[in-house]
Amino acid sequence: MTTPNNKNQFPTSVIQRIAQLTDENRHTEALKEIAYELGEVFLGLKLMHLMTAHQKAGYMTEELLAERNSYKIHLRCRVKTVYRNADEVLEAL
Repeated sequence: MTTPNNKNQFPTSVIQRIAQLTDENRHTEALKEIAYELGEVFLGLKLMHLMTAHQKAGYMTEELLAERNSYKIHLRCRVKTVYRNADEVLEAL
């Protein structure tokens, strides 16, 4: 198990990018940034698929929102486990 003493530091530049994406209402892309930073390539690809589906539909359908929220819950838990500055990351979302 990861303890506070051996947790990683989430890069400040990526936190700033996440905050910018969130300010621009690009929440799915912000989650994709977190997924890739965590090394969760498959989840990053799933989020890219959601972005494409969102574009195709013209809006975030209930189904797409539910799927994105399930990924968001997973990523929030992973960030809290892996990074000692998790609060900064989650605040940027």
